Parts: sequence; structure tokens; C-alpha cells
Amino acid sequence: MSKRNIIAIAVLFVVLLGAIFVTLFLMSSNQDTRSDASTSLDTTFPVITDVPVPLQTQSGQESTDPGTVENVSVNYPYINGDEADFTSASCTWDSNINAFQYNLKVTEVDTNSVIKEQVVNSGVLSDVFDVVPNNTYRCEVAAINSAGVAGVAGVDEQVCEVQAEVSPSPSPVVTVQPTATPTATLAPQAPVVTKPPLPPTGSVGTIATVGLGGLILLLIGGALLFL
Repeated sequence: MSKRNIIAIAVLFVVLLGAIFVTLFLMSSNQDTRSDASTSLDTTFPVITDVPVPLQTQSGQESTDPGTVENVSVNYPYINGDEADFTSASCTWDSNINAFQYNLKVTEVDTNSVIKEQVVNSGVLSDVFDVVPNNTYRCEVAAINSAGVAGVAGVDEQVCEVQAEVSPSPSPVVTVQPTATPTATLAPQAPVVTKPPLPPTGSVGTIATVGLGGLILLLIGGALLFL
């Protein structure tokens, strides 16, 4: 082998070895890049926009609105057992789960005067107050939570009108006339006519003649039989 061929083979071997090293370097770089990308974490958090805005109380505590009291109703007259009291009315409402107390206010609309305003415990769901018949009264009930925050009051208004009593008219008494029972009259029966027994047909002489003739014929027949 000539010296030129040996040099060519050595150069080719060096080029091939360099290409192998470059290929391995590029593969290692790509693998490190993918590893760094897979280990990176997304540290972003969703933004919550529907959180209720807290209210600032007098004591510096924060609390949410307890909500509106539902089904506030003025009831007239006040029913005490089985009796109706037309000088009183009642105010009732539904329980509020967030209520620690209730602020109750009753107003006589005709005179625009507050006849009752007080705070009651959460276990109280009704109140009785005096009224002037035929006047209008308004009842307002607001829930108060443990932090002292009052919600929107539920309201009802009613005229305490006394209905005129209608006396029932007496029912007319219906007199039933007795119906005469018809008397059955028997029709006279026709007299029964009894027919006398019929005498035997023919007289005694006729019977004897017929019997004698029959006897003679019997004898004649017997004589002819022996001849």
C-alpha cells in the first residue's frame, strides 16, 4: 500500500470520527432542552371575581349581608285560640338562616306614627300589636347577623278593616200537609148460583128395555155358538 493511500484513509477516519462526535453533542443538547421544558411548572392561578364584597361594621369586623326576610305578613284580626280579637293584629315572617336577631318596626300608616320598634331574638317569628279598626298598618322586619349587620327589611301592609256581620235570615218553615190515605172499597160480589145435579139420562123403563134387548142378543149369540 502506498503512502498516499494510507494518508487518505487516516483523513477519512478522522472526518468520520468528528461527525460522530458532533451528532452525539447535538442529540445531548436537544434532550436537555426537552427535559427543561417538561420540568417547568405553570404557576398562574385563576382569578375569582364573584367573591362577595364584605361590609365594614362599627367594631371593625367584616361581615356579609344576612339577606332579606321573606314572607312578612300583617294578619288581622288576631286569632287567639278559637276567638278573634278585632282590636289586635299580628305580624309574622319566615326564619332567616343568617339572622342572630330581628329588627321589628310597626307603623300606623294613617297617622305615620311608629307604634312599635324593637329587636327580638332569632327564635321569635311573630309579634302582636294593638290596632284601631279600619286603619292601615305596615310591618317591617330586618335580619341582623352576629356581627351586627342588618339586611334589607321585608315589608307588608294591610288595612285592618272590620267586616260587617251578616245575620243569617231564618229559613222558612215548610209545613208538610199529611196526605190522606185512600180507603179501598170492595165491590159487591155477584151471588154464586149453585146448579142442581142433573138427573141420569133416560127413564127406568128405557133402561130396562135396553138391558132386556141386550140380554136376548147375548142368548141368541150363545145358541148360535153351540150349533
